[in-house]
Amino acid sequence: METRSSSKEKGNKELNRAIKLEVLSGPMDGSEFSIQQDITTIGRGEKNDITLPFDRLISGYHSKITFENDYYWLEDAGSRNGTYIEGEKINSRVKIASETIFKLGKTEMRLINSAD
Repeated sequence: METRSSSKEKGNKELNRAIKLEVLSGPMDGSEFSIQQDITTIGRGEKNDITLPFDRLISGYHSKITFENDYYWLEDAGSRNGTYIEGEKINSRVKIASETIFKLGKTEMRLINSAD
């Protein structure tokens, strides 16, 4: 199982950094990514914090997870194929919690708090 840390460190207060994204299905099934900053970008492009290069249905810059006011938020970044939670396409920023499962392209991911 591959574990990668997001690369861009921004000025953070003490965040619960036991938060990770686990890939449940798709070309990178079994991978895990740490969330280390207030804004984490996800997409196929190399400049994203989390890069998913093998899923051709994921846009170059597909979505982002933001930590704000003690909550995590998932937002589609205007991707071609959308971002889904429980089979429903999200059209605005949505609050997510540990164990939330969402889908980008063929890739299903789960937000996990590894401190639980």
